[in-house]
Amino acid sequence: MIRVMIVEEMDLLRGALAAILASENDIDVVAQYASGEEAVAATHAHRPDVTVMGVPRCDEDGLAMARRLREELPECGILVLTARRTVDGLRRVLSARLRGFLDQDVPPSHMVEAVRKIAAGDWAIDPVLAVATLQPDRNPLTPRQREVLRLAAAGLPAVEIAQQLFLSPGAVRNYRSAAIRRTGSRTLLEAIRRAEQAGWL
Repeated sequence: MIRVMIVEEMDLLRGALAAILASENDIDVVAQYASGEEAVAATHAHRPDVTVMGVPRCDEDGLAMARRLREELPECGILVLTARRTVDGLRRVLSARLRGFLDQDVPPSHMVEAVRKIAAGDWAIDPVLAVATLQPDRNPLTPRQREVLRLAAAGLPAVEIAQQLFLSPGAVRNYRSAAIRRTGSRTLLEAIRRAEQAGWL
């Protein structure tokens, strides 16, 4: 029986994950926590084989608790579910020796299979990101285009971006349009998403 602990701050998602995993004959959901601190404090009591952990942003701060959990219980494989699936995020996960990295919107059957792989000592990595990590594309964006996209990704309008970068609003719009073309996108949001996933920002 595979012992699974779930760490996810959103109640609805945590409940859905538990229901999906508990419905499998070979998986036992032994604990559920809303925070990493709670999970780390109780991990020795449950001794899970796999921990499914929601990490919305896979930056250093976001992965800090997953690192702590691995240090406390190194034999437990950790599957990171994220809303921001990027090449940089995958690199951080691999560097931290966490054994799984998937989009939180992955089909339930894929997540279940990932849990089984990790319990067996294997890796469960998003295949598209794995290829991108091994063979990263040349960044098509100029430094200024990257700056503009980063600020746009933070939700800043063209006028505020212009103020921060000491540009005119028209120049900002030109940089955004160029970034959209260079990433092969149709919209600004699509350009931001592609650039983040490719590790270009």
